[in-house]
Amino acid sequence: MLFYLGAHRPQWLAEAGVPLFISYNTIGGVQKLPRAIERWALDSGAYSQMKKGGWTTTARSYAEAIARLRQDVGNLDWAAPQDWLCDADSLKATGKTVAQHQKLTLESYLELRSFGAPVIPVLQGWTHGDYIDHANAYEKAGVKLRHAPLVGVGTIKTRQKSTFVALLLAELKRAGVRTHGFGMSLAGFDDLAAHSLASADSMAWSAGQMRRPDEGGPNSLRAALVYREQVLVKLESLGVSVTNGGVVTAGQIVQGAKKTPPDPRESDKPVLTRRQQSESQQEYRAGYLRRDLERTRASGDKKRAAFLEEQIQKASEPQREWTKAELDAEFENYTPVTSSSGRGYEDEEPEDDDGDDDRPALVRSHGSVKQPRAHGAKTPSREVTADQIIEGALSGKPGKSSKSEAPRKAPAAPARPSPKPPAPAPVRAPAKPPRAAHATRAASAGRKNEVTADDIVSGAISGLGDDVAEAVRRAMAGLD
Repeated sequence: MLFYLGAHRPQWLAEAGVPLFISYNTIGGVQKLPRAIERWALDSGAYSQMKKGGWTTTARSYAEAIARLRQDVGNLDWAAPQDWLCDADSLKATGKTVAQHQKLTLESYLELRSFGAPVIPVLQGWTHGDYIDHANAYEKAGVKLRHAPLVGVGTIKTRQKSTFVALLLAELKRAGVRTHGFGMSLAGFDDLAAHSLASADSMAWSAGQMRRPDEGGPNSLRAALVYREQVLVKLESLGVSVTNGGVVTAGQIVQGAKKTPPDPRESDKPVLTRRQQSESQQEYRAGYLRRDLERTRASGDKKRAAFLEEQIQKASEPQREWTKAELDAEFENYTPVTSSSGRGYEDEEPEDDDGDDDRPALVRSHGSVKQPRAHGAKTPSREVTADQIIEGALSGKPGKSSKSEAPRKAPAAPARPSPKPPAPAPVRAPAKPPRAAHATRAASAGRKNEVTADDIVSGAISGLGDDVAEAVRRAMAGLD
């Protein structure tokens, strides 16, 4: 990457000795121009012009000024066109729409190029769709962004820390577009964004120096160079090599960089598609969270690790755009999801002394779950009590246990039919007393429904086996 240090003092071109990014608003009216000892690029000053409601300088005047700076100052790499920003403040100031700003930006580039000015195409927009539409508008106008030495990406300064910017830059790189990031800062150099840019500029150091008048304020070249070193250190920590050479020069832009013949199959192929946008969002979001999770695990922060694991699971779902600051704010209000057993993100088993039912909710609502027995384990035997034996003898059925199979059934005796109840006596005639024989039979029938001691003993010994049962009967007979 080639990094241009933003500066508002044209004299630094002869003093700094590093690539600088100078605004036309500060150097355009200078009569005695310094001679640049290092390469530099010219910013058009679009942000200030938008506050005034639009451009007041004509394209011809701007092109002539660029030619003078290129000749008198020297070492000019390229210049930004008279582009139109698409943030809310700019749109309000101009009273135009995003589509109109995009159209004016494209027209400015084409007109300045017709004057021979070494300007680069700049993509403007607010949403992903806006940038896609603008990129395809360049293609339709005959500007092949894939073959341009450099393409600027505007209106990202105030939201460079969002995933939106990193995704957009990554998409453009995958499409073969070499991009320049306008108004980047230390916080905006995310690992994906840094690897996606061919060059970038930053003047973020100036805002901090406004509060340090004793250190030279915003006019301190030393403070600017210290900030540049901080940027380079961060880029190198992300594995991005920083160079002062290469990228593009004004001569290459004017004469046209040498390129291989374009593939005819891609001549009408759009630079970006909305499907690429969606896939890139998911890919970046999940990738960033995974890298953050690795760092968090290494630091031992178990709560944040649990939070990031949940975020990774949601990464494939459509979400609103979030910045890293918003992610940290969401973590501040995060409560780990715990199971009913109380197990959270900690590794230790929590103590259970509250007496609550700690079974999982599914078990509590649908009853106990049968646990599998270990291989080779035997089913524990169940004892049959004397009460169950007597109950079986009384009911004619074997005793049952509520937790196991019943013992072997004894042969059931044939059911005894219950005697029919006597017919009711006629109303008009009194019932005759029963005869003696009838009374004897009725008493005999009543005894047949009674359970005797012999029946109980028979029921008790019926499941003991023939030999044992016979021995018990003989012993009982001897007692009689």
